[in-house]
Amino acid sequence: DIDDTKAAGAAAILLICACMPRELLADLYEYALSIGVQPLVETCNAEEMALASELGAELVGINNRNITELERDDGNISRTEELAGLAPAGAFLVSESSIKNGDEVRTALASGAHAALVGTAIWQAADPGNFYRSLCRPLLVKICGLRSRDEVALCMANGVDTLGVVCEYPLAVPWNIERAAAQELCASVPNEFRSCLVTGGDCEKII
Repeated sequence: DIDDTKAAGAAAILLICACMPRELLADLYEYALSIGVQPLVETCNAEEMALASELGAELVGINNRNITELERDDGNISRTEELAGLAPAGAFLVSESSIKNGDEVRTALASGAHAALVGTAIWQAADPGNFYRSLCRPLLVKICGLRSRDEVALCMANGVDTLGVVCEYPLAVPWNIERAAAQELCASVPNEFRSCLVTGGDCEKII
């Protein structure tokens, strides 16, 4: 399989710890290196990460979900947070699967990952291009004081992460809107973006 992969022009292969015996993984790892193919060693727990360290893997993946359950479990970015610190010294670390938004990409990077693998969330987004760009930004962008669906659409078209409306604010500001209008605008924001309500007054009113 490795020979066929190299002949097809690939520069790297994926070796999944959970899918083969330890001895076979080590054998395939060394063979791949010997013919100039870079192995990405995929891990899912501390024991598998220890194996990656024993191999001296330079390219390591953390699958946030369980591949033996066809990634249908409830694994999430917390697995990267738990395992990143156990990665081999100097390894390039990839956080894989279950990543749903830019916040989770940034969480992976803050935990020690160098890259994130995102598939399903991009294809399910209403605008995959803008969603992809939101994943790549190092910072979140919020624009507040929106007053119309056109303004909401303009922000979404430019990849703004959080769309804010000012509603029943206690001071006279020109971007203050009524409750029904705020509800309509917030409801128009799809799941891959966030809506933010800015208001004021006593706690009961705010809640």
